[in-house]
Amino acid sequence: MTNLFGTAELEIRGTLTRIYWQENGRVIAAVRAPGHRALTVIGDMLEPVEGQEYVFYGQLGPNARRPGEQQLSLAGYRTILPESDAGIYHYLVSVAKWVGPRVADAIVKAFGPNR
Repeated sequence: MTNLFGTAELEIRGTLTRIYWQENGRVIAAVRAPGHRALTVIGDMLEPVEGQEYVFYGQLGPNARRPGEQQLSLAGYRTILPESDAGIYHYLVSVAKWVGPRVADAIVKAFGPNR
């Protein structure tokens, strides 16, 4: 995939594990992604959620503040919605903050495998 400037952008699927800093729609966060030992993403991201899986798009380079780590400068991202019972439960409790653990459990059980 190339951007408007003709440079190649990577697509990395991973789980946001820790938000280091977040302000005015900008974020610096750690991501666990297959094939990457340590990865930090930096860029525009609205309402990032720790534990949520995303596909990140951007330019990969060295992390100047953490030698040996990689940094992805975000050009964009998309959220991967969970499909497993555990993933749906986590999503409801973490993202839909008005849904508590008991209600989330009841929702998952009510819809079961026939979602």
